[in-house]
Amino acid sequence: MFLRLPTLPAIVPCLPVLLVAMAGCQAPASESDPASADRTPPFEQLVRTCSVDSDPALRARAAAALAAWGSVGVGALFDALVGPLPATETGFCSRHVRILAALRRAASVFDLDQVLCDAERAPAAHLAAVVLLGERGAAARGALPSIHGFLQASTSDLEVTVAARAIDRIGGGGTALGDLLVRRLQGAGTSGSPNQHVALIRALGACRQTDAQRTLLGALVAHGHFAGGASVAPAVAAVEALARGLDPRALPILASQLGCGGKVIQRAVLRALAAFSSAPMPLVRRVAGALAHGDDEVRYFAVRAVARLGAVHPRRTAQLLAPCLGDPVAANRAAVAVALRCCGAPGRAAVCAALGTVAAAPDTWRGAMEAVRSLGPAAAPAVDALVGYLRDGDAAQRHHAALALAAIGAPSAAPLVDLLGGTVCAELRDRAAAVLAQLGEVAAPPLLRGLVASADPIATGALLECVARLGARAVPDLFEFLASGAPPADKCVCLRAAARLARGDAAGRASLRRGARVLRGLCADAFLRPWAEGVLQCVAAAECAVSPHRSLDLPSRAAVVADAR
Repeated sequence: MFLRLPTLPAIVPCLPVLLVAMAGCQAPASESDPASADRTPPFEQLVRTCSVDSDPALRARAAAALAAWGSVGVGALFDALVGPLPATETGFCSRHVRILAALRRAASVFDLDQVLCDAERAPAAHLAAVVLLGERGAAARGALPSIHGFLQASTSDLEVTVAARAIDRIGGGGTALGDLLVRRLQGAGTSGSPNQHVALIRALGACRQTDAQRTLLGALVAHGHFAGGASVAPAVAAVEALARGLDPRALPILASQLGCGGKVIQRAVLRALAAFSSAPMPLVRRVAGALAHGDDEVRYFAVRAVARLGAVHPRRTAQLLAPCLGDPVAANRAAVAVALRCCGAPGRAAVCAALGTVAAAPDTWRGAMEAVRSLGPAAAPAVDALVGYLRDGDAAQRHHAALALAAIGAPSAAPLVDLLGGTVCAELRDRAAAVLAQLGEVAAPPLLRGLVASADPIATGALLECVARLGARAVPDLFEFLASGAPPADKCVCLRAAARLARGDAAGRASLRRGARVLRGLCADAFLRPWAEGVLQCVAAAECAVSPHRSLDLPSRAAVVADAR
């Protein structure tokens, strides 16, 4: 076999790529001597290819190869980035994208700082270095003095904006940098663009703020030029800058801006206040004034701010928030419910008290019931009021009261059992039975106690129907009662409930079948024998109907009667 070499026409198109690769593999003679590296033909070829070649893929390879030359290559990439464009390209083209990608991968903070400090570089190179330093974030904090100098010498709106955005991303500037930002901000006045104002304000928020700077930010929020229209962004940025760092000294300034500007600024102020963990109660009351604002979202953020700032004063905070349970917006009512739940016992007391204010505030009941649902079993004191709604309310109130009672759980069972008596209407019995069925096994003990204590045939029938609705969930309590020393008359009532279960679902029959020994023991009592036999026969008949050829543990009808006798 002979190795077939490529022909010359096949090699010629690949020569530029091969030359670029060979140049990238060749390291400079001495990185400490840039002059010796600058004069090497491969380096010059890379610079020329990166700058003016028409092939985008080849320019990308040249840029990646230049990046391997260390600081010298980074400087050449910056020169290629800001150099003259070929006649075929205008503006920001793919060549700039490739070079910036190579700089992001190769340039260190030290290299970028050197380019920024080099006065001989073009202003565009300095601008690109600042952008790349800003992308480094906190890792470029050591380059802040260089960015400080760049900002001080900046003359255009673009340079100021880019420098301010880099400072904002890096963070941690000192008071000297903050003073420079203040001077730039004051010098811009109303002539600067909103983008420049926003960038300077955010950069000022990233620096360590003095009292004078916080006062300036507060004044910017209330400034007429920033109060509305398209220029509302600087005011919002000033609010966010004040809250940055969560300095408690910014709280009074933020609270003083609650009456300034439109609803956008009000939302921003309340969001900023909600970021703080606590505040003095007079300031919380001042923030609570926004709970009556006409804008729905302002009220929502006011609820969150009051709940957050007043967390250390749960009783007084619950008093401030309880009237907001009547808010017409569901999201706001839900926020109030969550806030009251976080207030602990004072919040629960406020919710329970709000359920009794239907006459004064017809909309309060809905928010109060939503709060009860969020509290769960902790809202047990509200059961009586909810039962009143279930008895006397309209359709919507009855629906929400039933949901709230089901959310409370076990404390609701006994009052609902009381509604199954004969003195109430059939509709109310059905509603109470439906809620008891939702409660599940926690409703079984009060149902059995109600069965034993009931002397009304109508109430007994309703209770038996509820036990049948619970199905297998009521069987353990039922057998526990049948195995106890209760009087035969009470056990007879429970056997009637077992008979209902035997005619109910398959799960109830299976549970009764597992307790056949208890039922056989009851057959020894002449008073209970008919009822126990009836339950055993119902279960046996149902099981045989399902599986007629299966051997059952339960005896047949004749065997039951013979065993009982």
